[in-house]
Amino acid sequence: MRKLLLSFVAMVCAFAFQAIAQETTVTTKFGKNDVNVTGATKTYTDDAGYGWTLTVTGTTSFTPNAAYAQLGSSNKPASSITTTTTFPADVATNLTSVEVKMGGFSGTAGNIKITLGSTEIATGKLNATSDVTVSKDGLDLPMAGEALTVSVTGISKGVKLYYITYTFKEAAPVVIDKVETPVPSVEAGSYTEAQTISLTTDPAVATIYYSLDGEYESTDGFVEYTEPFTLTGNTVVKTYAQYEDIKSETAEYTYDINITLNAPVASVESGEYDAAQLVELTCATPDAVIYYSLTGKQATEGFIEYTHPINILSDATLTAYAQLGARKSDTVEYTYTINIDVTQGGEADVTFSNLGLKNDTAVTSIDLDEFVTLTFSKGANESNEPKYYDNGTNIRVYKDNTFTVASKLGNIVKIEFMGVTLQNTPVVSASVGTINGTYDTWTGADKEVTFTVSNAAGSTKNGQFRFTGIKVTYEGLADDPATTVLYLLTEANEFEALEGFAFTHEDGVYSLEVTKLVGNFLIGSADKEIVFGASPVATMAAEPVNFNGVLGSETYFVGDYVAEKEGDTFTLAFPWDGKSDTINMAVTGNFTTGITAIEADAAEAVYYNLQGIRVAEPQSGIYVKVQSGKATKVAF
Repeated sequence: MRKLLLSFVAMVCAFAFQAIAQETTVTTKFGKNDVNVTGATKTYTDDAGYGWTLTVTGTTSFTPNAAYAQLGSSNKPASSITTTTTFPADVATNLTSVEVKMGGFSGTAGNIKITLGSTEIATGKLNATSDVTVSKDGLDLPMAGEALTVSVTGISKGVKLYYITYTFKEAAPVVIDKVETPVPSVEAGSYTEAQTISLTTDPAVATIYYSLDGEYESTDGFVEYTEPFTLTGNTVVKTYAQYEDIKSETAEYTYDINITLNAPVASVESGEYDAAQLVELTCATPDAVIYYSLTGKQATEGFIEYTHPINILSDATLTAYAQLGARKSDTVEYTYTINIDVTQGGEADVTFSNLGLKNDTAVTSIDLDEFVTLTFSKGANESNEPKYYDNGTNIRVYKDNTFTVASKLGNIVKIEFMGVTLQNTPVVSASVGTINGTYDTWTGADKEVTFTVSNAAGSTKNGQFRFTGIKVTYEGLADDPATTVLYLLTEANEFEALEGFAFTHEDGVYSLEVTKLVGNFLIGSADKEIVFGASPVATMAAEPVNFNGVLGSETYFVGDYVAEKEGDTFTLAFPWDGKSDTINMAVTGNFTTGITAIEADAAEAVYYNLQGIRVAEPQSGIYVKVQSGKATKVAF
C-alpha cells in the first residue's frame, strides 16, 4: 500500500476548531519547489499553521515543484496513495465541504475516493488528458474524532497532487435532557450456545454501566461497559446509563444458557510410535479456545494457546483443556513414546527443480525434512514476492523480501545456498549468525534465521538474490536437564557418598550449598557416570570460577581444593542444558580458606588436616597434601 499520510498537530487543531464561530476554509498546497526527495517523505505546514506529512512508499520518484507534488513516474508508479488527517475528539465542528485536485501523465489512471470516518463523501477518476477536481459541498458531518481521508487506488504511471481544501463550521449545540436505558444486542432468553452481548444507549456520549450475576461470569457490582462480553452460563445482566447527572432507568435481562463444554480431542491416540507424530487438537464446542502444555524435550512454559498442529518429535506428555469465556473443560492427557533419536541432528537439503514448482509462481513454504522448514515473505516489498522460475530453476528473492530457515530440533549451525546468482548487487543480511561475502554460506547457532534482501548502498537498481537449492545442518535436541540428577563426587571413584551431595535443579541452574569442601571433586550422574571434571584452581574465590568441565572425555581435570574454616559455607552453581561440553560454575558465599599459598621445594610436601591446620607428622586419616604448588587429598 503506497500511503500519503497527512496529519495535524493535535494541539493546534484542537485550539483552532474550538475557537471558530463562522465557516473556515483551510487549503494545503503541495507544490513548493522543494528539492527532490528520495524515499518519498516530506513535511508541510499550511498558512493556518497545520502540520502535514506527505509520504509515498514503493517508489523513489517524489519530485515537488512549484505547482504540484509528483508522486511516482512512468516507470516507477505509486500503486496506491492515501492522504488522511484525524480531527481531535473534542472539536465542536462539522465538515461542510471538501475538494481535492489531482492530475496525471500520459497513461495515468486511478480511482479517487474521499471519506470522513466510514462515510463516503465523493468519488472520481484520474485520467491522462486533464487535471481532475473531486469535491462535495452541502455537508453537515460531525468531525470530532473522525479521519478525513483521500485515497487513490488502481494507479498506473505517476500522479500530480495539487491541493486539498475543506471547510468546517461550528456545530449546533446539543441539549441532552434524557438518557435511554441500555439495550443489549442479544435479547434475553434461552440459548444453547455462548452469547456475546453488546450494550448501546442514546445519546452515545452517555456512559453505560452493567453487572453480571451468573454461573461462570460475574462482576463485583456495577462496572463501566467498555467492550462486548461473553456469557457461557445462566446469567442475570443489569444495566443503566448516565450522562453527567442524568441517569437512565436500570434494566434487567436474564439469559438461560445451557452449553456442554467439551474437552479437546487429539488426532493421535496415546501410544508408542516409530516416527514423529503431527497432533491436531479439536473441540466440539463452538468458539472454545484450546490450551495445551508439553513435557519432555519440547516442554512448554505452562499452558499455551493452541494455534496449529503440534509436531511430537520425542517422548512427551500432552495435556490440554478448552476454555469458553470464564469456563474451563475437563483436562485431557495424552502420552507419546517416540522411538526416534532426536539428539543426533542431521542435514536437510532440497533442490528446487525437484519439487514440481510451477514457473513464475510465488513460493511461501517448503519443508526440507520433517524438522526443518524454509518460508518466504514479501516483507516490505508490496510489488514483488519470492517466486520460482524455470529459467535458472531458481527461487528469486527480491529487494525487501525475507526468507526464514527454522528448526524444530536443535540449533541450526550451517546453511549452504546452492547455485547462487546475485542480480543488481543485492545485500543479504541475517538476523543472527554470519553470512559470508558471496552469500552462499551462513554459520551460527540458532533455531531460526531470517534473511533480508536489500539494495547495496547508493544503488538505484533493485537487487535480487537467486538460489537453486539449500542445505541445512542442524543439531539434535538436548537432553532435558530437569530429568538429570547430578552429584558432587569428592573422589574420582568415590560414588558411595552420592546421596549426600545431590545438586538441586531449578530454572535450568544446578546449585549445591557446601560446607568444608576438601580436596578433589568431580560431578557425576545417578548412574555413577562421571559427567564433569573440575579445572584446578589454587583456592576457592567469591568471584565466578570457570571449571570448563569436559564431557565424554577419559581425562578429567580434577580440582585441587582446601578445607574451609569451621562453619563457613558457600554455594556451587552452574547452568547446564543437558548437552553442552562445558560449564561455567559460580562460587558464591563469604568464606576464607584454612590454607594459604605455599612456597615449597618440589621435593618437599606439606600436610594439612581437614580443618586446614598444618600437620607436621600425619597419622591415620585423610589429609590435604600440598607439593610444588599443587594440593591433593591423601590417606594415611
